[in-house]
Amino acid sequence: MNPSLGIVVAHYHPKGRVAADLKELVRHFAGLTDRVVFVSTGIDPAQARELESFAHVMARENFGYDFWSYKLGIEALGDLSGFDRVLLCNSSFFTLDPALLCQSIAGEVEAPALRGLTMSSERVVHAQSYWVSFEHPDLILSPEFAQWWNDMLPVSDRQEVIERYELGMSTHFAKAGFPVTACFLPDYGELLVAMCRAVAARRINFVEVKREFGVDLETFRTLNPTHFLWDTLADRFGILKHELITRNPQGIDLTLLQTRMIADTEFRQRIADAIGD
Repeated sequence: MNPSLGIVVAHYHPKGRVAADLKELVRHFAGLTDRVVFVSTGIDPAQARELESFAHVMARENFGYDFWSYKLGIEALGDLSGFDRVLLCNSSFFTLDPALLCQSIAGEVEAPALRGLTMSSERVVHAQSYWVSFEHPDLILSPEFAQWWNDMLPVSDRQEVIERYELGMSTHFAKAGFPVTACFLPDYGELLVAMCRAVAARRINFVEVKREFGVDLETFRTLNPTHFLWDTLADRFGILKHELITRNPQGIDLTLLQTRMIADTEFRQRIADAIGD
């Protein structure tokens, strides 16, 4: 057990069910710390009872998106003075391997940081809030941390939540002098893969002025890694975003994923459970 780790899980499902992979992740969390809070907008009571041995389960009304669940969960953690790391995650991703994923929060905390699993520089540089940790007492007990959560309002417009909280959180802590970083920072080879996928999906276009031209790969950090580098994240951290599987809004070629689903019955069934009704 790691008493210096606090975890808040924000859950949403229109029918209140909790997918098997998320239950498995919560059970894994309980093996790491006894300070796990599971906040759900309308969890089915039977599902809640299944989780009560592994987390403090809170049910609330459906407003304010995941950030309001994060806020209530942090309040439920109580005294934060014993924490070196506070992890927030939501139910928007499918967990292939909880032990592999939790390696991202293993090890000692050496310095204050707001650390996502991934980052995007679309619009502004920000840690993606589906999995983000506040690290070191200097950050967790800072006036800026308290201000951020105390000043939060229960916004229920999705775009406003993205602007004010998804993007605004990283901006807030960066302005306060805290580093904003991620466990996964794509190298140039991975950025090249992301660029090629974006071109293939017609999300970006190149006009070839000369036969030879240079490309600044840094510009492609704007591409969402949970979509354009989905297979790298699956292999390295054991996650897949639900949105990629259910909607694929970027139009990425998912032949590799489909091939794996056909070949691996258990994998296919676990994904079906995660995104099912």
